[in-house]
Amino acid sequence: CEGARVEGIGHQPSLVGGFSFSTYAGGRRGVLPEALMWLPAAQLIEVPGATPALTLNAWVEPTTDCAGAVRLAEQSARAILVGSATCGGAPSAVTALEDTTSLQDWKMLLSKVSDAIDEGMFEKVVLARQLKARFDWPFRVAPMLATLVDTHDTGAVFGAQFGDRWFVGKTPECLLHLHGGHAETHGLAGTAPRDPNPVRDAEFAHLLQTHPRLVREHTIVAEFVQRTLSQFFADVRTDVDQPVLKLAEIQHRQTGITAAQPIEPVDLLRLAGMLHPTPAVG
Repeated sequence: CEGARVEGIGHQPSLVGGFSFSTYAGGRRGVLPEALMWLPAAQLIEVPGATPALTLNAWVEPTTDCAGAVRLAEQSARAILVGSATCGGAPSAVTALEDTTSLQDWKMLLSKVSDAIDEGMFEKVVLARQLKARFDWPFRVAPMLATLVDTHDTGAVFGAQFGDRWFVGKTPECLLHLHGGHAETHGLAGTAPRDPNPVRDAEFAHLLQTHPRLVREHTIVAEFVQRTLSQFFADVRTDVDQPVLKLAEIQHRQTGITAAQPIEPVDLLRLAGMLHPTPAVG
């Protein structure tokens, strides 16, 4: 951004990227690289209460065909505003689901994890399953993204295209906000369902704050984030004014965490590398 030339009402360029949890010992799995960052040719920024801003970006080097770079940015802008990026139409329907892990393998994994916890190897473990879905026609990304945005007003919804593949998801967890020498994040762990009955919903929220297992699960995550930030900041504080984060289907226990007074110059990617993945998902 230091060398960026910004004209008109455009915004500073934003890099978009992602990183895997770790390097797989057995080689790559899937089609995405373990790390990928890119500069969007066109970015549309919408902030509530403000006029949406469309910014066109081009990476210019001594040998760059500037006219060609402008044409590419214009094409990307049209793709955002019309055609493939529109959200009309119904989403694709699931016709079949396949669990890639057998019941026997899942039970064996649970047994290994339980033994490892009993032996003191881990404090907290998150197990994940993978489902393969088949749809009635070629999958439509835009309607699904629109649905996720409409039904989840907290957190981040993302969709990144890589070749002919898409990586799509949503998360309520914010790993890190860094503003100069001030950092903001939260510990997010401990889960309970939502209930349309306000009384039952409040009971689930109370359970998140009192059940020993859920409290311990959350404490592990919050303390990890605090310890990590304390390596870089002299002033790390917690905020429990909003102890429960309520989402559409579930609710989580949360602790807000802020950090100030850097001990040394702070770097966003270095901090993210230290925090990612938190014990909430790792």
